[in-house]
Amino acid sequence: MADFTIKQNDNRPDLEVQLKSGGSVIDLSTASSVTFHLDEISAAATITDAVNGIVKYEWAAGDTDLPIPFNVPAKTYLAEFEVEWNNGDIQTFPNSDHLEIDIVREVA
Repeated sequence: MADFTIKQNDNRPDLEVQLKSGGSVIDLSTASSVTFHLDEISAAATITDAVNGIVKYEWAAGDTDLPIPFNVPAKTYLAEFEVEWNNGDIQTFPNSDHLEIDIVREVA
């Protein structure tokens, strides 16, 4: 089952997740930036609640216009959030797997 589902060519709702490592919430108070990665997308994400590790990606026009074979109702894409800390270190979440994003083929 996917972590998030969105219809092809839609840009709502935003993708909002809580970053964790080993089951513990990650405090992002000392993070300098967060980047969202999915397929060919690499774009800035927003920290909406640093202490509770909440980040949000706002889909841009064209982000979900990804290829989906005509004979399947949805395609699962792998995604992740990359955090750059103030000291220059990089840490990717989830760090032991990926987020699964289902993009459902539109009818039109």
